[in-house]
Amino acid sequence: MSNLNEVRQLVAEDDRKDFDFAERGFIATRKDPVIPRPDGGAAFDLSAYDFLKEKASDTVNPSLWRQAQILTKHGLFKVAERIYQVRGFDVSTVSFIDAGKGWIVVDPLTSVEAARAAYDLVTEHLGKKPVLSVVYSHSHAARILGRRILGRRILGENSGDTNSGDTILNCARPAPASPTAMTPTAVRRSTVRHRRRD
Repeated sequence: MSNLNEVRQLVAEDDRKDFDFAERGFIATRKDPVIPRPDGGAAFDLSAYDFLKEKASDTVNPSLWRQAQILTKHGLFKVAERIYQVRGFDVSTVSFIDAGKGWIVVDPLTSVEAARAAYDLVTEHLGKKPVLSVVYSHSHAARILGRRILGRRILGENSGDTNSGDTILNCARPAPASPTAMTPTAVRRSTVRHRRRD
């Protein structure tokens, strides 16, 4: 039996527990699958992965297809008491911890648009609350770039300062001085450097 056929058989015999785990705590997702940019284009399109609902092509490893089906389940989920996540709105996950008077947000996604869409979904289903603080678990771009909208939720819509030292908890190690200082670190980590050879 070829390796690919062996994988197909394993996927066919799957007990679907991982799918159940991915669905656990699901509350809702966006009605409109397109998360828009200000210019009207799509910042992210949740329907882009709808092709995964079909059977995997013979040219695709069925285990990877299965994994993609699990990972692209998007929307608002309850993880535990007072802890929620918005998943699938871009390449990372944002967590909202209910602190009573407001939200502690952990890892605010990769863009302003995705962060706004996540916050709006939380507000729609869990009620309107301010963002009290933003926690960065590390300085990858997938964790920090949504701060522009969620940081502004902390300080007020008209504030240009989204990096107030008393509202941001930076857990990245080594820790840059502020979220603004984290951006060059994130870019360096995401850039492949090529050395010219003469």
